[in-house]
Amino acid sequence: MKFSRFLESALWLNVTLIGVWFGLHMFVGDRVGLIGILDTLAMYLFVPLLLLVPFLLYRRSVRLWTAWTGCAVLFVWLWHGLFLPDGNQRADAAPLLRVMTYNVLGFQDDYEASIANIRDARADVVLLQEVNLEFAELIRSRLATEFPFQVLDPKPGVNGMGTISRYPIKPTGETLGLVWVGRPQLLALDWAGTEVVLVNFHTLPPRLSWERYMKENFRIRNEQARALSAFAESQMGSAPVVCAGDLNAVDISTAYRTMRTHLNDAWLDGAVGPGHTFPNAPTPPRLLFRIDYIFYSSKLATRRAFLARNEGKSDHRGIVADLAIAIGAPGSPTH
Repeated sequence: MKFSRFLESALWLNVTLIGVWFGLHMFVGDRVGLIGILDTLAMYLFVPLLLLVPFLLYRRSVRLWTAWTGCAVLFVWLWHGLFLPDGNQRADAAPLLRVMTYNVLGFQDDYEASIANIRDARADVVLLQEVNLEFAELIRSRLATEFPFQVLDPKPGVNGMGTISRYPIKPTGETLGLVWVGRPQLLALDWAGTEVVLVNFHTLPPRLSWERYMKENFRIRNEQARALSAFAESQMGSAPVVCAGDLNAVDISTAYRTMRTHLNDAWLDGAVGPGHTFPNAPTPPRLLFRIDYIFYSSKLATRRAFLARNEGKSDHRGIVADLAIAIGAPGSPTH
């Protein structure tokens, strides 16, 4: 009997925590840094509810089931897209453009594994973050045949960027300003006669610290997301846009919502499952958060999306998506 009361108290505590978090999320959000950090972990507030299902079946309490169901409905409302594709996969019979985004970890020590991972994905365009000097040289020497078009901006540590392609690419000459982990690459891709605008980005990572620093951290990342979204919007009238990289933010964050203002999420449209990409650690806990994304404009559609192979070296899993010109969009490529 005491154990039953303990489990009932645990359930009500869990429900209360979820209710308090959701209220703060809706009305405060990451304007307060601590709430932004809690948003990152919010999916895991619901895990104890699943563990308590046997107890609910035993108790058969309408009151307890009502509270549990309310939380379950909230979970489905927030994350249903991960388990029910949105259906934005309408595409004509044109060939597919396979896009990969991949944070390779600037401090790792086995770049052969990363090279093999890129090859294994069989992508047409690969947008890379944390490209250091050593990895850039390896790309030039080992991937020149498969990816003859390369725009590399390597830096020591984690600040380098790089995009490699089977199709011609060139920088647009535009910049986004601001201070980034890696300076965004704004590129024009010639996909068999169709120009596609590519954006390779790496935003500021979260920082667990004093409130003033966490608040500033979220403010900067949100500003970066606004810059990315505004640039994508400015290009959408003339060409399809693919904006991919390491957002360092989960899918209930302000930064993510900003990116979705004008762009679709390839994982939601082409895959089923949580899509977690970080941290890709050799031991638990691993793959807890979805922070790497392939966003795209409405002139494109997603046929399929999937996680890249786990090479065991980078702290991120790559994301791969097969894109095609959407039905009704002009300029479908033929080759």
